[in-house]
Amino acid sequence: MKQFLDIVNFNADASCLPSRDWLEALSGGETSDFCCWLKIYINNEKKVVLGLTGATVADLCYFNREAIDIINQHPGIFEILIRSFSHDISLLRSRKGFKENFDRGQEIIKNEFKNVQSFFLPAEFMLTNEQVSYLSGQGIKGVFINSDRFNPESASKIPDRPYMVQGIFNRQLVCIPVNGQLTKKYLETLHLWEADNWNAEVRKSNNLATSWRDGESWLFVPDGIQREEFWLQSEKRINRVFLSDLDELPNSAEISKINKAHINHFYPFHSFTAWLRELRMLGFIHRLQVIEDRLDKLSDEEKVLWLQLINSDVLSAVEKNSPVIKVRPNKNSGNNEIYNLTIPRSDRGFEGEEYLAIFETNGFHADGQEYMSTGTEPHLLKLKARTSYFFGER
Repeated sequence: MKQFLDIVNFNADASCLPSRDWLEALSGGETSDFCCWLKIYINNEKKVVLGLTGATVADLCYFNREAIDIINQHPGIFEILIRSFSHDISLLRSRKGFKENFDRGQEIIKNEFKNVQSFFLPAEFMLTNEQVSYLSGQGIKGVFINSDRFNPESASKIPDRPYMVQGIFNRQLVCIPVNGQLTKKYLETLHLWEADNWNAEVRKSNNLATSWRDGESWLFVPDGIQREEFWLQSEKRINRVFLSDLDELPNSAEISKINKAHINHFYPFHSFTAWLRELRMLGFIHRLQVIEDRLDKLSDEEKVLWLQLINSDVLSAVEKNSPVIKVRPNKNSGNNEIYNLTIPRSDRGFEGEEYLAIFETNGFHADGQEYMSTGTEPHLLKLKARTSYFFGER
């Protein structure tokens, strides 16, 4: 039976997920949409490896503590990865900026969850080799990579099985490649109620079939939870596993063999063009760099606000076009006609602009402080939750 490792990137700040919709998905305690999504894995006894950003976890702690409890009560279903606090573009981060983001994320994840593995899921598969070295020094065992996200030359150097990635100063990490085609086949199943191509793709995989996908995908389509449950129930001859179940991570002999077969094993640099397609956010990035240059002089509250600003989806929401997907209506509706569905980008760019204005005008004092504490806009409620985690009552 094919082993299948299901890696989920869950980012509450996804560029197509309006803050209001996210908070609505958390409302209702155990009956919330988010908890219902968790429960389909429990009810169907399907293992899943969750990569929740630290910001997402802070939101859960503040708005839906029941979700944290559900995850911790089912260690046989949910395994947790280490993530940064913000879903950022690490290629832009300085050494101290990456450290701040990583340390905050690791802190909240280890504080809140029990079944945590020391594997790090980098946002957008963006990672520098200096950052690989830092992660290794922090006790991280491994990372992930997706060859579909890189140009053909870089992709050709990425093995199709777990290997060792080389960071600077001769530090290494296990690197687990994911099958990018499985992402596409998962979305095809979710959107079209058809799982045959997904099952076929899993069976084609060598040894371990490893998938990466965005966990918030079900929020963008009608009957999203039912669609994801259909996907789970359509699996055929597949054995879901955790990272902790794997016995085929590289040993020294395998490392030597893999190294001879490939030119190098450094983490390749990811393209940045999609996040600066029309350079509309170039000035925003520059202003963030000015802030990051004096990061060690910021107050703790200012650092948490800075973490909201470096979210990659502030750029995505402005620079990327809204995706258009093909969707089949509910399979029980009697209407089998496929139609195009546009998933609009959110107002994350506006939210980032307001966060930056609060920061630059010293908004933690006087009128700005009152605005943040009394504001009821969803992005301000998220900021309040994330600030509260570190400096208020949990």
